[in-house]
Amino acid sequence: MVHAARAATIATLCLALASQAHALDTPPEPEPPGHMRSEVGTTALLLFGMAPATGMDFAPLLTFRWPGISLCFEPRLLVLTSDQPSASGTKKLTVDSTLGTVALCRHRGAVFACGLAQGGRIRADSPDDLLPSDNVAWLLSTGARGGVEWPVLGYLRLYGFVELHLLMARPAIESFAGPWHASPAGMVIGAGVALRGPSR
Repeated sequence: MVHAARAATIATLCLALASQAHALDTPPEPEPPGHMRSEVGTTALLLFGMAPATGMDFAPLLTFRWPGISLCFEPRLLVLTSDQPSASGTKKLTVDSTLGTVALCRHRGAVFACGLAQGGRIRADSPDDLLPSDNVAWLLSTGARGGVEWPVLGYLRLYGFVELHLLMARPAIESFAGPWHASPAGMVIGAGVALRGPSR
C-alpha cells in the first residue's frame, strides 16, 4: 500500500505539472541553430527492482541541450526506506544509494527518448553480526528513458518520464530482512522541473 501510494503521488505530480503547463501555455523561445544552453533542476524519483527498499527521493539534474538533442547528468544520492519483516517484528529498512546516471536524449516536440547508463553503490542496514562489506554492493545498468516535457514561462521546463533498466551487475546484499538479490531488470518513474540557462 505504501509503494502504491508513492506511485500515485508521482502520477498525480505529473498530471498536475501537465495541467499547469497547459494553462500557462507559454511557448519556448526559439534557439539559434547549433547553439547550446544548460539547465539545472531537480527530479522526484521512484525506484523499483534496483535496491532492497522501494522508495521515493529527489535528485539534482544538469543538462546540456542543443536543438533536438540533450546530454543529461544526474547524481542520484538517494535514501530509500520500506517496512520489512525481521526476527523481532516489522522494522524499517533504510537503503543508501550513490548512483550516477548519464543519458543522451533525442527530442521531438514535447516527447523525448534517451539511452542511458547508470552505476554506483548501494548500502542497506545490516545486523550487528555481519561485516560492513556484507551490506554493500555495486550496481551497473543500461537502459532507455521515454517521457514528455512542457515549457513554462519561457525559462522553466516541467517533465515526466519512465526508465527501464537492464542490470549488467546484479548486486546481492545482506540485511536484517535476509539476503536480497537484484532482479534482472528495474524501473524508475520520475517527474521534475528544470531551470533554463542562457544560450552559448
